[in-house]
Amino acid sequence: HRQGRRLLCALSPGNIRLRYQRARGTLPMEGSQKRLRGAEPLIFSTHDVPLHARTDYWREAVSTVLPSLTVDYDGSGFPKARVESHPFAEGRVNQFVDSTPGCLVRHTPSRLSWRDSYLLVLQCAGSGIYKHAGREAVVQSGDLVLLNLCQFFELSFAKSHQELVFAMPREAMASLLAAPEQFWPPVSGRHGLGAVLAGSMRITAAKTRELDDGTQRILSLH
Repeated sequence: HRQGRRLLCALSPGNIRLRYQRARGTLPMEGSQKRLRGAEPLIFSTHDVPLHARTDYWREAVSTVLPSLTVDYDGSGFPKARVESHPFAEGRVNQFVDSTPGCLVRHTPSRLSWRDSYLLVLQCAGSGIYKHAGREAVVQSGDLVLLNLCQFFELSFAKSHQELVFAMPREAMASLLAAPEQFWPPVSGRHGLGAVLAGSMRITAAKTRELDDGTQRILSLH
């Protein structure tokens, strides 16, 4: 409970100075790692992409937001998905929406991966099977999961799904990493302290675009 409260303080919006900033992302030809830690918002959507080009577009979009992440589909349809990514201190806050069935996401650690970094995932809608470091769990809507980017993981979704993903370095996740096993199996965000933490993540994600750099750093390290 003490570690959960510390993370809750880190993610709480607190007193912020409003400064609205939003830009539509464009797919880069190179330099994905620079964009990952860059200061610009990124927004990718398959909505206006021709059907024949959607799969390649979405794969590039996902790997631009989180390098070394790959996405595949076992069906014959075309991806119908969107991701919005905003800088937050030394990391990023990412909101994924994918209504395509049969989605398989893999992360293989590489030199392009964030070194010593983690993903704090809130499953906002749908459910999936998470395989991480030799462990497996069914993650339901409202659950929280902590994933280590230094380790392989695989996520599979049979139907549409939505995730809120905080990608942060170790120091920002220090309060969790003292006992990371507490987040496996996944923690429920539907009641108790988990619900408070999930609510704080949603509020912070909604306000991230309005936070200046100094405020973001203060919130992520406290």
